Amino acid sequence: MPHILRTFPAAFVLLLLLAACDRSDPEYNAEVVPYTGATITAADATVTDPSGEKGWQVRRMDDRVVISRSILCGDECSETIQLSLRSRGDGALPAFAGLIRIRRNALPDRRTQETLPARRVEVQDWDVDGIVSGQIIGPEPIVFWVDLADAVEG
Repeated sequence: MPHILRTFPAAFVLLLLLAACDRSDPEYNAEVVPYTGATITAADATVTDPSGEKGWQVRRMDDRVVISRSILCGDECSETIQLSLRSRGDGALPAFAGLIRIRRNALPDRRTQETLPARRVEVQDWDVDGIVSGQIIGPEPIVFWVDLADAVEG
């Protein structure tokens, strides 16, 4: 019996730590569903900032696809939206792995990063050797379109 009493507090602390690490908040654990709207094209996912048109870039890291788009947000500021999706095998839609915004300011030299809420990621195309496109449903919809043939590894 004394052994059980010594083990209980440690098990209780471990349980509390695991609960604190749970990111089950639906805003940060978006469901991934098929897209059913009008066809998304590369032009639909392009935005314009003071330096011109900005599309999406892509990077592959093992089973993860990270797509990002950077824009200028002022004379000395840039902002990058980064969506991470994890492959779940052939024929299956990907799993949501995160959505963040990174802001860089030159004066003063500062970098901030925040996790963005996303309720749902609607995937139109998911081809790990071709096009990945869709939209993120959150406070503001974000349309994405990228060709994985242009992906950088790592």
